[in-house]
Amino acid sequence: MPSGKPRYLVGLVVATTAVILAGCGGPAPSHPTRTGAPSQHPRTRHTPAVKSQPPVALAPGLGGAVSVIVENDPAARPESGLSRADWVFEAPAEGGITRFLAIFWSRAAGVIGPVRSTRIYFDQLARAYRLPFAHAGGNVDALYHIPAWHIENFDQIYGSGAYFWRSTSRLPPHNLYTSTALLAQGIRHRHEPFGPVPTLPPGTMPGHLPATQVAITYANQPGVFVERPIWNWVSGVYVRTENGVADPTASGAPITARAIIVLVTPASPDPDPYTPYSIKLAMTGRGPGWVFENGRATPIIWKRRSASPFTFETVHHHDVKVPGTPVWFELVPSAAQVAFH
Repeated sequence: MPSGKPRYLVGLVVATTAVILAGCGGPAPSHPTRTGAPSQHPRTRHTPAVKSQPPVALAPGLGGAVSVIVENDPAARPESGLSRADWVFEAPAEGGITRFLAIFWSRAAGVIGPVRSTRIYFDQLARAYRLPFAHAGGNVDALYHIPAWHIENFDQIYGSGAYFWRSTSRLPPHNLYTSTALLAQGIRHRHEPFGPVPTLPPGTMPGHLPATQVAITYANQPGVFVERPIWNWVSGVYVRTENGVADPTASGAPITARAIIVLVTPASPDPDPYTPYSIKLAMTGRGPGWVFENGRATPIIWKRRSASPFTFETVHHHDVKVPGTPVWFELVPSAAQVAFH
């Protein structure tokens, strides 16, 4: 088990202090920154600086970004498509089980899944990044807010079954799949736009703390449920393991990340008559976190307004940069769930 507590606690204290001071698949399935005109003065003209962004490369057949809710129950592993996602948000669902919002734009994925139901915080992310997203039902409040927030969604249970299929190699509910091609077909059929490609400034972070291994304990109940992804820095990327075991996708491709961004988003109960132990995540305001790149860690602060994407900065108010994709975002209710060394 990684020892990293002294190091990560240093990062946590620094990040938390800054926040306070600031005011605060198995077998392959069968079949905001606001911009405006430059300010002008009678004698001078000023052109605002524009932050450089990496060029957007779209996968053939995709006109932008699409996203899918993918489950992470042990019966769903190995999942399909995660190794081809550009961004992935991982968050707890219930009982320590995590779920993913996988976002695709630069690489097509012929098989994505198993697809499962959404939660209110995944709705918030889809709304913030203006992403069409695929899922199969959801919590009562999650389903309520989809039309209220005008989210373009493909719900296999309610009206979008044509864009999914069931595998015969697994038992339901762990056998529902989609693809970027099917979602692109649905978007064009509805005459809706693709999602804009989310971006972060390109570059690398200084990272003064060693972090060649990053462990996140979402659940630790031996005999009941253990959920502990561990990321190891290997040959220039972080490689994901699940409870100490290699975690490839169903195609055999390893799940890797060029950068891992951990966000501390406190959880609270979300009573739902059909989903016991549901939670909400506090994803507005600000909070501490870390960015892991190149085997190093940098404490950061995340910020987010309602209906807006996340923004990130270091405790010294510098931009958070990433060297490219894939980027994984780990949403944890408590900083104590994170250890690195």
